[in-house]
Amino acid sequence: MPRSLLPAALRGFTLLAIVLSLPVTAATPLTPQQWREDLAVVRAAIESTHPDPGHSTDVAALERALADTERVLQQPLTPDEGWRVLARLNPLFADAHWCICYDDWRAETRNLLSGRGLFPFAVDVGESGSLIITQWLSGASTPLAGTRIAAINGRPTAEVLGTLMARVHGDTPRFRTGVLSQRFGFYYSKVYGTPAHFDIALAAPAQRLRAAANTAASTGNIPELAEVPRFDDAFALTLLPSRAAVLRIDTFAWPDKNRVVAFHRDAFERLREAGTHTLLIDVRNNGGGNDDQWIEGLLPYLASTPYRWASGYRKKILEKYRKDGETVGTVVDGHVERLIEPQLDNPLRFTGKIYVLIGRSTYSSAVLFANVMQDFGFATLAGSGGAARTRQSGGVQRTVLPHSKLVISVPRFILQRPSGAAMPALVTPDLVVADDVLQPQHSVEHVLHQRAAPPAPLVNR
Repeated sequence: MPRSLLPAALRGFTLLAIVLSLPVTAATPLTPQQWREDLAVVRAAIESTHPDPGHSTDVAALERALADTERVLQQPLTPDEGWRVLARLNPLFADAHWCICYDDWRAETRNLLSGRGLFPFAVDVGESGSLIITQWLSGASTPLAGTRIAAINGRPTAEVLGTLMARVHGDTPRFRTGVLSQRFGFYYSKVYGTPAHFDIALAAPAQRLRAAANTAASTGNIPELAEVPRFDDAFALTLLPSRAAVLRIDTFAWPDKNRVVAFHRDAFERLREAGTHTLLIDVRNNGGGNDDQWIEGLLPYLASTPYRWASGYRKKILEKYRKDGETVGTVVDGHVERLIEPQLDNPLRFTGKIYVLIGRSTYSSAVLFANVMQDFGFATLAGSGGAARTRQSGGVQRTVLPHSKLVISVPRFILQRPSGAAMPALVTPDLVVADDVLQPQHSVEHVLHQRAAPPAPLVNR
């Protein structure tokens, strides 16, 4: 890869000075040579895996950033300190499937909770630069919900968010605010460390409070961090008045597909028995997973015409996925011709009004699901868009860096949405419904009040 410089704000030893001014961790530092070897693995992983870096990034800017990062790694740094340098590449990758991250952020967060603790509140990071308290980290409610944070430990919110957002991965700034909202305590601790107490300045009304860091003992079990997740935390069917229902699906990556398929079958039996006319499928917090969980679990009850999950692809040929006649390292473009037939005779097929509710955290396979439902006219897409690309990357390959044990994740293919349309580039709802992080049920109520007619399908039947 050719090499040059990062943008002005990151040039040369300015970046190193920023890193070294942040808290020093107790881990053993790695030598500059070890960091250069790790960076070489990052380069090799990108070159050998990604079919088209220009899909999401400015390739020339990336080359310059990689070169400047190598020049910065000139003195011993711990893994956390080195991550603060390497993670500056994440926003430039501009793809949530492409990042330099920790091997398991949930495990890292649990370790932090078991130690000195984390920032005590769950928060929402707004696109305008706001930082709003939503609840206690434990999930308990607080009268401070909705209050804007002006500063943390003497640092203005704008400074804190600017520093953290510069290291978050994701397709767009809007998507990255969702990632940081979900993982705020983790990012804050990795960049600023975790004091025993936090001095928090609040705005409107202006006041100050001192709160102890939340530890595992004081927080209890947080569903998002569970080592063994509970099925009921990710899947739920709620029957509402007026023959409406909400089917919440927070993941397509549940380890037991058979249980997912059985849950959906039971859900659609309950919908038939209840005489449900309007169904909202809530994937606002669904970060994706395996396509077969919605192709086999949902579409048998939703599809009314033949459909396909994509119209085309671009892929890099890797040895472990190589087919006869393919050459490792080449990039192949192809079309998806096979259509999946609907189960029109399925007695549980839902024939009422369907909405798919999306948000800034809808991603990966959940975007593919939304594409199918929108492109074939199976549902009205509702919610907030502008966060993720409709042309999703996938087939993520993870490479552990040999010395730091950080991970570089790189996608091996890019998919074109079923309609083949290039625009809009970002997932865009048919019915725009603003996010309400404090009252997420309001989005459901808004959709039910609209009851808009379904849009025309984007794919010729």
